[in-house]
Amino acid sequence: MLIHIFGNPDLPFDALPVILLPRLKSALPEHTFRFTDPNELDLPPEHEDFIAIDTVDGLKAVREISLDEIAANAMRTTTHDFDLSSYLTLVHKLRPHINIRIIGVPMGSNADTALPAIITFLSSSLRDTNKK
Repeated sequence: MLIHIFGNPDLPFDALPVILLPRLKSALPEHTFRFTDPNELDLPPEHEDFIAIDTVDGLKAVREISLDEIAANAMRTTTHDFDLSSYLTLVHKLRPHINIRIIGVPMGSNADTALPAIITFLSSSLRDTNKK
């Protein structure tokens, strides 16, 4: 399973998913983790899951972020400011059968606290996805 990693390695408050990338690859070698630029995404194939890990402001713990939450909080922007939330909302409209799962990592999290939470979440979440 491909899991997209988002974040900006140049901004410490947004870099944790990128920093954790090598440790995630090591902990879950059966999955493919890829650092992804949201401005370079193609539409996922129909009926393929889209799973991503990203930093989210305002979270208290690692958790799944729903598309409804993303849509409700996404600010309407110009194409110059097109971002991941806009992309996911568009994907959902164009390919409604794609299962989109976003794992939010609280901004300012500690790597040693966030990593086990992400691994636990992915392990249980992906196991449930594979049963379908």
